[in-house]
Amino acid sequence: MPVEFVVCTQRGDTGKGRIVDHKLSSGRFRWNVRSKGGNNAGHTVKVGDQTIILHLIPSGVLHSNVQLGLGQGMVIDPFALFQEVDELKTHGIELEDRLWVSLGAKLVMPWDITLDVAMDKARAAAQGREVKTGGGIGTTCRGIGPAYAHAASRDSLTVAHLLDPEILRQRLKVVVPIINRELKAFDCPETSVSEALNRCAPLRHRLCKIARPLHLGLANSLEKGEWVLAEGAQGRFLSVDCGVSYPYCTSSVTTANGVFSGLGLPLKKEWLGPIVGIVKAYQTAVGNHPMPTLIGGEREEGIRQRGKEFGATTGRPRHCCWINALELRNGVWANGCTEIVVTKLDVLDEEPDIPIACALELDGHTIMELPDTAVEYFRCKPVYNSHVSPGWLTSIQQARRIGDLPANARDYLAVLERIADVPITGVSVGPERDQFCT
Repeated sequence: MPVEFVVCTQRGDTGKGRIVDHKLSSGRFRWNVRSKGGNNAGHTVKVGDQTIILHLIPSGVLHSNVQLGLGQGMVIDPFALFQEVDELKTHGIELEDRLWVSLGAKLVMPWDITLDVAMDKARAAAQGREVKTGGGIGTTCRGIGPAYAHAASRDSLTVAHLLDPEILRQRLKVVVPIINRELKAFDCPETSVSEALNRCAPLRHRLCKIARPLHLGLANSLEKGEWVLAEGAQGRFLSVDCGVSYPYCTSSVTTANGVFSGLGLPLKKEWLGPIVGIVKAYQTAVGNHPMPTLIGGEREEGIRQRGKEFGATTGRPRHCCWINALELRNGVWANGCTEIVVTKLDVLDEEPDIPIACALELDGHTIMELPDTAVEYFRCKPVYNSHVSPGWLTSIQQARRIGDLPANARDYLAVLERIADVPITGVSVGPERDQFCT
């Protein structure tokens, strides 16, 4: 049986965790796994009065029959991981028997976090600005970029390295001098092999209980016909391979085509299942991004407050934008989506009209495809023309079937479906688990 994907067609923060939780409620999945990224992701799962914000652990924590996996394509901050595990214990959720952390996953070390902050300050300074006023990239300062850079330059540590004291010692003898050159270049305090060993030593005992050959566990389940739900992190326009948003992006491939490599699995046709693209009924972004459909003013603030659009990882207010048809088409296409689910439609209940950008204007010319670089994208302006849908001005939170939604809401969804060119199979109409239309 296949791997089913839940991926974001936008910039993340679309409610993937909510949809993963909804899908796992069916009981047909054996696994819920992540393949890329680190604790720069923030997924919120809400059931009744219980709200859980996750950063590394997949959203299936509330389903005790589901195994959880962190793939080899991730960069994992082990200190943050165990902080999250301990916090979940306070909610009565024990993970040691269910959580598999890939032995090949790279680690986010304290020096990665130090470098992340220092490097973005340097980028901002080169622009004549400060990070707090919009300079640099606007990273989450979780060390993700440097950790991926060190993985690519072969100056990283893996989970497996931490399990053997002597292997770790020999590895640090090679890694630490390289890292210290970087730290020195950015006027940051240097580290030492002994300091790194002391930091890592307390982790070994706990890691031994959850560090496992995830790829073999997944392959065994797939061969037996058990389903795997792969949960994406961030979204299409935060992917490192997305030219129009580079370098205002994360440091990994966030689209569906990075899932199998990130899990350590071969790409077998029979294991390729549905690819569900998540589309928020409007768009948001945290950090510095080209966002030509930015709403602005009181309407943006109203949507931000109703939608609680503040970063789950950083707490920063998110920029709120109308749907950009060019991005929606590209996000669905790049992920190979076979269907889409629209989230947070209820946040637009109070909007008298809802514009959709059908094209962009770049330097006086109308364009129907996204530009090649972020430099050009920052110069783009939205073209709305007649693509303004009337609002429905009533609460839709009691609806449970798409057919029960107001006519104007159904018309808006029909426009999104035409742009995406794949069917809408679900719509969330509120924060609770049962506030969902099919």
